Amino acid sequence: MASPRLIHPVPVVVQPLDRGSSSWDSSAREPIPQLRRGTSVNIDAQVHWGKRDVRIQTSDGLVTEADGYLALRRRDIEAAGWTPGHGDRVVSIDGVVQEVYLLGPGQHRGQYRRRSGSRHQLVRIFFKDRAQRHD
Repeated sequence: MASPRLIHPVPVVVQPLDRGSSSWDSSAREPIPQLRRGTSVNIDAQVHWGKRDVRIQTSDGLVTEADGYLALRRRDIEAAGWTPGHGDRVVSIDGVVQEVYLLGPGQHRGQYRRRSGSRHQLVRIFFKDRAQRHD
């Protein structure tokens, strides 16, 4: 079966949010600011930078703007044993230190389907840059 190729793939390092061991304030129904991160995941991704209007519903409300997205192969995600989620931090893209956060688990994309026809082979995950930059 054909497998999709990424255009100019670069190494990306992601630190998943460890929701199971992070502290939770039950009275305020929100996580305590010092969230714990899981083991870093190294994965190849196609990176697209550029402001984009999106509508992603999260626990923080509706996110309407993203700074770019990662395109990943589903097989790479499964091989890494990683489940993308809202709040996962991207710490480097192609060796350059970053501070961008994933806005959700991703959207299934791509024309390559498995023989069962149940799932696409690419995942597009939008991200937001939270760093304070003064250009």
